[in-house]
Amino acid sequence: MKISEPTLLLDIQQCRQNIQKMIKKAKKHDLIFRPHFKTHQSIQIGEIFKEFDVNKITVSSVEMADYFANAGWNDITIAFPFNLLEINKIEELSDKINLNILVSSEESAKKIIDSTNISLNYFIEIDAGYHRSGILADEIAQIQRAIHLLSQHNFKGFLTHSGNTYQAQSTNEILFIHQQTTLIMKDLKSRFTTQFPKIIASVGDTPSCSLAENFENIDEIRP
Repeated sequence: MKISEPTLLLDIQQCRQNIQKMIKKAKKHDLIFRPHFKTHQSIQIGEIFKEFDVNKITVSSVEMADYFANAGWNDITIAFPFNLLEINKIEELSDKINLNILVSSEESAKKIIDSTNISLNYFIEIDAGYHRSGILADEIAQIQRAIHLLSQHNFKGFLTHSGNTYQAQSTNEILFIHQQTTLIMKDLKSRFTTQFPKIIASVGDTPSCSLAENFENIDEIRP
């Protein structure tokens, strides 16, 4: 076969096996399974997930949320910091589907309340050690201020992405990062669960989700 342009080559059988393996792990640990459609930005591959009754997904942009919403997905988390310039599309999507956005700073919270009058579902993004984006877990006052600013919106919980596992040099290092992340999320959830009893803790790096067997106090995975 001659390939002259970017082309998706996929082992369908292996794809199905990988999906089944992660679904089995999620069920074993009583976790919400919200796969991240990042590499496989494809409606066709999305249909394979639907074969296994997957109905919640994660994407990395408003554009991709719109793409998959138009393909029939109606429960989507945008795992990327809120962008004020995309508020109109966010409002439009929120009116059609169950859309979750990320608040990565107190400043993001201020931008939301200044830009929209509709109630949005949001997660507070936590920096658990990757240091790419999010509020540091020990900055409790900033987290509280962000939640207070967004009192008219729907606080879903805490979300983090341990992207530093991709640079880990061993399985033990990946599992150590995962352990530290779960402890951080456990502490945060316990601080806020009395006031917000329905909040969840969501983690989402594929190395940890693939290798770890301890998901205590974690509610959702996004591999």
